[in-house]
This record gives sequence, structure tokens and C-alpha cells, in this order.
Amino acid sequence: FTAVGEQKTITLPDNSVVQLNTNSRLKFDYRGAVRAIYLYEGEAHFSVAKNPDRPFEVFVGAGRVRAVGTAFSVMLNKRSDSINVLVNEGVVEVVPEVGAPGSEALPEQPVADDSGGLVPAESPPPRSQRVVAGNAVVFDREAVQAVEVVKDEEMQRRLAWQEGLLVFSGEPLEDVVTQI
Repeated sequence: FTAVGEQKTITLPDNSVVQLNTNSRLKFDYRGAVRAIYLYEGEAHFSVAKNPDRPFEVFVGAGRVRAVGTAFSVMLNKRSDSINVLVNEGVVEVVPEVGAPGSEALPEQPVADDSGGLVPAESPPPRSQRVVAGNAVVFDREAVQAVEVVKDEEMQRRLAWQEGLLVFSGEPLEDVVTQI
């Protein structure tokens, strides 16, 4: 975890790299067939080591983000209970999960279905959407709310926290104060 104003870079056992933004909390579990990351609070950027035999999945709020050899950022917005994903390399798959546990409780482990895919334990089949590099997506437990193309300058602005910078442009003052 990171305290307010603190950032941290962590190299995971598979050589994937996680950069935690300020006031963030996560846990990882590599014991099963899936490299599972649980983001409970804040924002993290993932540079994922490729391993086609072990999917890399981030469980966040009421959803899941599956990496498909990529680099991406995930932020949990506690006020709106939405999840923001920014893909700067490769492809991710986002999965809203109706009935998923809240972000305070540890999500259930995914289980294999008949086709060998992964689905959350005791939930209906997920409605997933693939998101490619240069795009951002916002989703909640019900569905994907918005997908947008992100220009290079905007991508740099949104990822400026990785360099220890906060860059704002048109955000409501309440959002700026929350970030600071």
C-alpha cells in the first residue's frame, strides 16, 4: 500500500512491474492458475510480463481487467463506484461483474468454465469488452459506460503521476482536491 503523497514501484514474482499511485492499496496472489491482483483503493499502473499459460487479472471494485500482454493503468473511483482503465500498450479485456463482492471484501477466486476460460465464482457469464492501446474505458458492475480514444498528449497527462507530477486540465475542483 501507499500513504497519501507516497508512490511505490513493485516488481512482482513474474517480473511484471506495478507502479502504485498515492493512497493506493493492493494485494497479489500467484498461487492459482491466474496471476491475480486485487486493487482495493487508488490507482496502479501495470507493465505485464507475458505468460500465455497464466492470465494476469486485476480484480477491482465490481469488475475485472484481464491483460493480454500489455501496459495499462487502473483507477478505482470510490465516489461513483466506477473503474477507469487507460491502456497505453497492447490490449486489455474489461469485465463488469454484477454481484461481485465490494472492494473492501476479498473477491472470490475465479474458476475455470467448461471451455477452459475463467469466470468469477457463482456469477453469470461476464459481458466483456476488449480495449486497445490509446483508449480509455469507464465501467461499473453493470456495464461499460464509456470508451474514448486518448491522444498522446492526454495519455502523457493522465500518466504524469508516474513521474511524480499532477497535471490537471478542466477537472472539477473536488476531483483536484481529492487527488492532492
